[in-house]
Amino acid sequence: MKAVRRKADNMIQYLFGDDLLVVLNKDGLHTKKFRATDIRPDTHEIIEAVAAPELYVGGALKYTSGKWSISNQTIYEAHVTEMAEQDHQRRLSEARIACQKRIYAVADLHAQMNIGAASGAGLLSTAQMDAWRAGLAWVAQMRAAWRPLADDTSKDINSDDSWPKCPQATIELAAAF
Repeated sequence: MKAVRRKADNMIQYLFGDDLLVVLNKDGLHTKKFRATDIRPDTHEIIEAVAAPELYVGGALKYTSGKWSISNQTIYEAHVTEMAEQDHQRRLSEARIACQKRIYAVADLHAQMNIGAASGAGLLSTAQMDAWRAGLAWVAQMRAAWRPLADDTSKDINSDDSWPKCPQATIELAAAF
């Protein structure tokens, strides 16, 4: 990595990959797609072959004598909090979508409508009605499970073990429709 460091306090303001051409001259700092006219050779320097920190937060880290340190705890913690919220929102979305896909894998929209219509018309046998009710209860369990599953990062959203098991009778009923 290449780091752009402010000389006055060793604050790292930018990190770039080693393969990117980064130029610092009297016109400022620039790459092929980026330009910062306030970064000058008299106030900043480019440091080559920098090992990137585990989490880089621009304006919050210093690099001195080959070591990273946090220089602005407020900025750093705000960034960490924002990243955690973004990860949580992504996980919520993944769990909600996984729930929907699992329900539709058992009974797609057409099967659900057809079974519902047959149920409403009194065309299902007692065993089929029991399977339909069990399926409705399973769907309710699935809907109740996705948010807590998203909140528990120790659980795998894609694992069958993380979700309520669909009753076999429900699977067979849906397959018939």
